[in-house]
Amino acid sequence: ESDYLVRLSNLHLAYADRYGVDSNERPNTDVLSTIELAGAISLEVDSGKTGQHPLDDNKILQQKKALGDERPDFMENVNMKSYPSKKILGKYTFQKYFRTE
Repeated sequence: ESDYLVRLSNLHLAYADRYGVDSNERPNTDVLSTIELAGAISLEVDSGKTGQHPLDDNKILQQKKALGDERPDFMENVNMKSYPSKKILGKYTFQKYFRTE
């Protein structure tokens, strides 16, 4: 059950980095935007009470495929190519964990 929440949260991070946290932009018409993913996460949090998951495995896979095989560097996914994040979360994470002094 919590696997859905983790998967949606990770997708939201990647979408927020690529499109912006307040974006309604979609990579294609079959997937949710960053804002819509945030709404799905909210519904997923309630799934323990409602028994309803907003996205099934196939829909989550569609979301993942729409991003391609790249993720922001701060996500450190060994199965994906990474790109340097230009958004604030990537800059903050990089400075906090990777800056040498």
